[in-house]
Amino acid sequence: MPSSKINPGQQQTFVYVGNLVPNPVSVKNLGTAPVQFRLTSDPPGWSYYGRSAGTLYVQFPTGKQIVHNDGTSPIEYTGDGIRPT
Repeated sequence: MPSSKINPGQQQTFVYVGNLVPNPVSVKNLGTAPVQFRLTSDPPGWSYYGRSAGTLYVQFPTGKQIVHNDGTSPIEYTGDGIRPT
């Protein structure tokens, strides 16, 4: 599965090929501070706000998925249906 380390205050763009099919993704906390992140879509219209590490299911349309690390700890983002750009 593709994965990416995302430092605090940064973002990573992925090509999302799930096309509204629920796909598991994992957010792993690589630090000690609480996790805070956002998932957004391009084209715009889909957002998810997260405050805990673990596995979740995303159901976005095919396009780009941007993972924003809004916290103060680095995170690792891994998932099915995503490909780094």
